[in-house]
Amino acid sequence: MEEQLVTIAVFGAPYEAEMAKADLEACGIPAFVLDQFTIGANPLYSNALGGIKLQVPASFAEEAHKIITAQVQLEGERDDKEPVKNCKKSVAKSFVWLYLAMAAAGTAFVVYLFAKL
Repeated sequence: MEEQLVTIAVFGAPYEAEMAKADLEACGIPAFVLDQFTIGANPLYSNALGGIKLQVPASFAEEAHKIITAQVQLEGERDDKEPVKNCKKSVAKSFVWLYLAMAAAGTAFVVYLFAKL
């Protein structure tokens, strides 16, 4: 028998739900997003559908809830001081500084070219 899915968070925008889903999947927790396409096409349906739901299997619900709430709350404001599971960073997150450095170098090169004119 298949395991039941449990809603652990509700979001208003599709990108928020997809970011939370990616964080859970980086921790090895299977996650599913419901109603993101309907609300993405027409945001006025959000209240009628109850928002964009992030669901996980019931056996992962407690761990997923800890990860999501740890990301929402600031480190100093957390109720429990128990450390959250250290998940592997996704490839995109680990290369953020590389992308920023490349953008800065490209901008500097364009400024240099215009300065020579």
